[in-house]
Amino acid sequence: MIFTTFPNPSASIYGVLLDQIICASLVMMAVLTVMDDTNLQIPKYLIPVLISIIICGVIVSFGFNCGAALNPARDLSARVFLLLVGYGDDVFLPLNGLYWLIGGIIGPHLGALVGSVIYLMLIDIQHKTCEHIVLLK
Repeated sequence: MIFTTFPNPSASIYGVLLDQIICASLVMMAVLTVMDDTNLQIPKYLIPVLISIIICGVIVSFGFNCGAALNPARDLSARVFLLLVGYGDDVFLPLNGLYWLIGGIIGPHLGALVGSVIYLMLIDIQHKTCEHIVLLK
């Protein structure tokens, strides 16, 4: 099927959730790293190119398991479109009807949160002065 992501037939719901959390957290950490001026000082005109390369790399690396939805807008809107044009409710049925919710909505949101927290705890805190660290406590 085109337009949207579907899991590998051998994938479990827990595997899908873990896969989407890892994918989205990798993308989020990479995007935050590229966008942070204190890190690499990347020229503004290169940011879209680098983010595109990052997303392409994650999709190629992790796409076999469940298509690397990464963005609920990309996955859910395509499913609704396919439902409206006549594909039926088959687009919502993988993994007992839970894939669109777990792999398409919950996993990417949790992954973005996890990636942001990891970035803030490991990288961004190194850029803060002592005054900022005291305010965080």
